Parts: sequence; C-alpha cells; structure tokens
Amino acid sequence: MPTKHIQPQLPRHTVEALDDGVRVILPRRKNIWTILWLGFMSIYSSLFVLAPISMVITLATEMFRTGLAEYGSLSGILQAISVESDNVSKTLSLLIPVFLVLGLFFSFFVLFMLFVLYHFSWQLVGRELIEASPMGLSVTKQIFGWRQIKEYSLDSISDLRISALPERFSNPFYRLLKHDGVIGLDYGAKTYRFGLDIDEAEAKMIIAALKPFLPNLNNS
Repeated sequence: MPTKHIQPQLPRHTVEALDDGVRVILPRRKNIWTILWLGFMSIYSSLFVLAPISMVITLATEMFRTGLAEYGSLSGILQAISVESDNVSKTLSLLIPVFLVLGLFFSFFVLFMLFVLYHFSWQLVGRELIEASPMGLSVTKQIFGWRQIKEYSLDSISDLRISALPERFSNPFYRLLKHDGVIGLDYGAKTYRFGLDIDEAEAKMIIAALKPFLPNLNNS
C-alpha cells in the first residue's frame, strides 16, 4: 500500500515580544460557508431595514413637494395643518397602534441586522490578542478598531491549561454566540476560556508562550 506523508500543520497564531511580557495574536479561523451564510444574511437584513427607511423618506419628500405646490410655502402647509388639526389628531390616534407594532417589528430587525453584522465581521477579520505580563493576563477580541478587553489579575490565576467545553455547551450555535475557546484559565472559582478554533497541539504552544511571563504558574 502507498505511504502517505503527512505535512506538519503550521500554527495559526503568532507571538510578539513586549517590554515586560508577550502577546499572542490568534486570527479567527475562517469558515467559507459560515462567511457566505452570514454575508447573505447581512445583506438581506440590511436591505430589510434600509428599504422601509428609504420608502418613508421618499414618501415624506413627495408629500412635502405636493404641499409646497398646493400651498406655496412651508408656512402655508403649517397653516393648513392647523386648520385641519382635529382631523389630523383623529387620524394620528387611529394610526398610533399601527406605528407601535411597526416600530417593534422594525426594532427587532435592526437588532437582528446588528447581530448578524457583528458575527459576520468576527468571522471575516476577528482575532484574539492574548497578553501575559507580571501583572496578569488580558484577552482582547478585536474586530477592525473595536476591542473587547478582559483583564485577569495574576494573584487570582491558579492555572492555565487545555480545557474542553462541557458536553452541554457543544452545540454549534452556543459556540457561535459565546466564542469560547480551548485554553482554560482558572481564575478564582471560575474557568474562563479563550483560544478559539485551535487544536490541542496549538493550544499547548500558546500556553508554553504565556506561562514564562506568569510567575505563579511557572511551577505548574
């Protein structure tokens, strides 16, 4: 039988030396199907949100032009509205429930659009920045110029290890939402995780790069 030579997998992360520590840069692993799906949903949700806004602006502009053509000026339009104030008030009172329902529906799609755009951007350009120093450890999730930073004091860090997620959290939707990783940081009475979408071999490399700068873990 033919022998297949397996090429070693190159690590996805890079290591940078700092003045008093080290920084590990871990780009997000790109899944083409997830990116395509999230990209499609981003376009779809954006169009769904922007289309009504465009329609309202167009309708308001057309009504304003019609009012100018009929009454000659903005003051004429306002005067006509004041004359018909009773009818306008009755019409608005009937439309308020409709506006509330449409507003809730529209707000939901705005939030959905922001949610999809965030995860699409995270899949496309997201990365983790993990820094270790004698002060402790920080984990930053970065998308373009936006950053979410979590800092952990050295005194409360008891271990840094490979830590698989509990089976109840293995659902892919949970992973999409929570962004938990393979490396476990025992901090106080809780385990925090980082190191997204890496194998155990690369997780060991990252731990080996971080531990020398965390003095209380050097003997663990």
